[in-house]
Amino acid sequence: MGDWMVYYGLNQDKLALIGRFPKTLFTGGLANRAADIQVGGHVLTSMNNLAPMGSGYLPIFNAMSSASMSNVQFIDQNGHALPMNQISLTYITDSNIYAVGPIVNGQFFYGGPFQLST
Repeated sequence: MGDWMVYYGLNQDKLALIGRFPKTLFTGGLANRAADIQVGGHVLTSMNNLAPMGSGYLPIFNAMSSASMSNVQFIDQNGHALPMNQISLTYITDSNIYAVGPIVNGQFFYGGPFQLST
């Protein structure tokens, strides 16, 4: 039918439908295919009391302690899962406080504000 379906799940065989966007909402090329996929996170805090994102550890210092998302996949119209393998553009308001690493084999690490592991 061409509608956009959004799924969530930890296992490709047990995905849960969490959203449906009718094709009629879109015009032009987006009615038939996506040019990209975006994933985001948001932390709102004051500079006096920085809120942690994830575990609070930056991935560039200690990926084993920082938060991660894994098994990030794109599922095509035929139900075939393809691992995501890159982030082409990131927007971080202060990369000295928060960071996200590249997607490698469907996994990426993120976090902040800066904390050293013990």
